[in-house]
Amino acid sequence: MKNINLLIIAFLFISSTAAFSQSKTEEDTIDYNQLYLTSKKSNIKFADLKTSTVTKLLGNPTKIKKEKWETNNADVVETYVYTNGDIVFEDNVLSFIDVNRSGWAFTFKIKNKFTRAFTVGSKVDELKQLFPNSWANHKSNIVRVQIGTSDTAIVFSISGSIITQVSLFTDES
Repeated sequence: MKNINLLIIAFLFISSTAAFSQSKTEEDTIDYNQLYLTSKKSNIKFADLKTSTVTKLLGNPTKIKKEKWETNNADVVETYVYTNGDIVFEDNVLSFIDVNRSGWAFTFKIKNKFTRAFTVGSKVDELKQLFPNSWANHKSNIVRVQIGTSDTAIVFSISGSIITQVSLFTDES
């Protein structure tokens, strides 16, 4: 009986240690309603970006590509191509934003204050401070910030101390 109790205590200790170390290595998490796309000094809530509002909020795109993607369940995938990046909607729902040039930025509203805008060419110093777990665990020049409990994340591509790309990415695998 004593051996069983020791075994149970050892199991609980190992489990709690594993859970503690895992919580220290997780990515940082942010809520979807804290995400903003900054364009021309205007902060646009991600939740407000829909196919019916995107041109009103961001102007006319260079082109709109409509296609059926065979890797997902969407009937229609629309890609709004702008000079600053691309915005993709699947069945009128925002699924991907790619900021690949300066002009647009991702901004976060934390404790009712907007953070510094993160765009192509931004330095990573504030990113390190704002998302320390994600920074501590970044791999292959990618810093990932989880959005809630979804399969969606903000992905920062970096080179040295500079951000080279910022994306809203949904993992559909």
